[in-house]
Amino acid sequence: MHDERPDDIDQYWNESLNQARCLAQVSHAGQVDKAGKPYFVHVETVSRTVGDLIVLCQ
Repeated sequence: MHDERPDDIDQYWNESLNQARCLAQVSHAGQVDKAGKPYFVHVETVSRTVGDLIVLCQ
């Protein structure tokens, strides 16, 4: 975790989000939900929903 706020917070946020997506894809590789879809699709949907809520609350 960083102690100081980065100069370009948008770039920092995008890089962090991309790292989280990559981690989720690797962590859930080969897993499927009850419908047989890749589990990562669920993780991505939840991530986007939470992101939308954060934007609404700002």
